[in-house]
Amino acid sequence: MKLWFTTKMTRIYRLELSRCNCYLITKDGCHILVDTGVLIDRKRLVKQLDKLGIHKLDAILITHVHTDHVENAEYFSKQYKAKVYVHPLEQEQLINGRCIMPNGTGLWTKLISGVLHKTKLYSSFTPVGNSEAYPLKEQKNITYATLKRKGEAKDLDLLVLETKGHTTGSVSVIVDHEVAIVGDAMVHSLVGSIYPPFGEDDTEILASWRKLLNTKCKVYCPAHGREVKRRLLWESLSVYKQKAEK
Repeated sequence: MKLWFTTKMTRIYRLELSRCNCYLITKDGCHILVDTGVLIDRKRLVKQLDKLGIHKLDAILITHVHTDHVENAEYFSKQYKAKVYVHPLEQEQLINGRCIMPNGTGLWTKLISGVLHKTKLYSSFTPVGNSEAYPLKEQKNITYATLKRKGEAKDLDLLVLETKGHTTGSVSVIVDHEVAIVGDAMVHSLVGSIYPPFGEDDTEILASWRKLLNTKCKVYCPAHGREVKRRLLWESLSVYKQKAEK
């Protein structure tokens, strides 16, 4: 479990699981979970929340509807009495418990993607009911516009950005204009490249990187791998922009 503090003393915990990182944003008794992991990681995630003394969530934010991000969404919604927020373009998938797998962006991932499309592996999960699933639009201040927690977490500043490319409804959560939780907009594994191995639109991926750089965040926290520093994102954008222009 890794912890970041913003200058406004908002805490961001990386809850490390086997398939994907989930993040907990917390300040002044307000607790927001970003993504929920897969079924086999449920107990591990609960244990980490218990360790932090979290037994109720104010909201669950979904960066995009893929099984490794939403398989526990229905469970945590009910157990922690929290609404689940997702981009309107993927709200129906969340409610139906079915997701659309993206294509691969490299040779091997294209082959893997072909297998996933044919077999429908990892494309289904426990649906989130209509009463728990809410649309999450770009540039909303989560605390006041969505949660309406007047008088609490006064300085908590959460903005939502559409960061399409991996999926059409992918979003990133910007915390205090300093830390971005980016889902699968980028990865940072041992391979070195931060380009997502799966995606629906290469042009949109690079556009989302530019959008994230425009936030002035210093740290970008992906769902897979370790954090990405601003300089690495800027250098990676330059490299892939040159490749796209050839």
